[in-house]
Amino acid sequence: MLAKLNISNVLSSIVQLNPQEAETAQGDTPNASSADRSDSAAEPSTEPVAQFEVIGNQKFRIEAIRPETLHKEVMILASFGDHFPDVDAVAKAKDNAERMNEESSPLNKELQLIQDMVNESDTYSMKYVMVDFPGNQCTRDYYLKRIEHFFTNCDKNAAMLWYTGAAEKGTGNWCFKDGVITFQDVFELYLNHLRGKVLSLVCDCSYSGKWRDECIRKYDEIGVGACGHFSKEQGIMVKMFTSCKSDQEAYEFWYPQDNVEVDEEKKFLIFWGKQLRSGQTPRSFSSTLVRCKNGREGPCQTDISWKWGDALLGHLVYLVRGKCRGKAAWHYVLVDEEKEEQFKEQVKTGTVDVANFGKVLHSGWGEDPPQTIRDEIPKRFSAL
Repeated sequence: MLAKLNISNVLSSIVQLNPQEAETAQGDTPNASSADRSDSAAEPSTEPVAQFEVIGNQKFRIEAIRPETLHKEVMILASFGDHFPDVDAVAKAKDNAERMNEESSPLNKELQLIQDMVNESDTYSMKYVMVDFPGNQCTRDYYLKRIEHFFTNCDKNAAMLWYTGAAEKGTGNWCFKDGVITFQDVFELYLNHLRGKVLSLVCDCSYSGKWRDECIRKYDEIGVGACGHFSKEQGIMVKMFTSCKSDQEAYEFWYPQDNVEVDEEKKFLIFWGKQLRSGQTPRSFSSTLVRCKNGREGPCQTDISWKWGDALLGHLVYLVRGKCRGKAAWHYVLVDEEKEEQFKEQVKTGTVDVANFGKVLHSGWGEDPPQTIRDEIPKRFSAL
């Protein structure tokens, strides 16, 4: 018979807990296969009772492992308009070619704002500003060659490639008259011509969050451990800044105006990541983040099972508390995305077969998980 977990005491936020070490029993752990939220000892309530906590999007102290001072060379690439016969493109604006050439156009104002911020910082140096618009269009291969040249001839210890303009619908790929530039295109150029230096890749276009997600998955695919120590050791140090989520469209001017500024000491650009007035939600990823407790000095103690992609799953991690066979118990569960709504509804019925809804990450006896696990889970699954 499956054990029942009576969920009776769940706080609203993990960061408000007064953690205690979980009780343990020799040779005995809570059965994660079933849970019951009814509790005969609990006081009845007419208010909804929380049955679980979402663990993702927690904040924690992180460090960036990098050269003492990063001096960046910057290339801005802009592709404006909506004339891409071979691509299902989403333009940031519907301005015609004549309007784009006007200094007062929103797109030209955006480019000027970006250049002004770069030039204001003491550690950035502008190398190239390339604008592609109807009447002055070049091929994707031409721009790939220009990016390769930029990477190959970078004399500083870091580079920033900033794209603004039209994107392929659903992918965030950069649009040009005969096709698109993909994240894989840029990443291969980085590995072949800039590896060992830091690349900041800024994507201000519709669906740009797709590139951020693809970058994270690429790190797991090629086997770079989920900590800045490993990125430095392998010389693969990429930072991603996108102007919107993977399912959002972007609008001209809002991203540099609402989200980016120069720090007080004029050393670097700050990308805040706050929601823009246009409704866009910027995203970011930095492979230089040190996620283990030893900080940048090392040696690294990140669990080998951690993946960079775990950061994409934080919204699906739940902490379930209650009683199992009359004893207080808890479970951390990574719920399958396609089963999340079903999981929430099933909890309300009184019995939850936890193992049927995803992967049980940790289980234990007691009111709260041990502090070591409470520290690990938010750090592993928090957004990067």
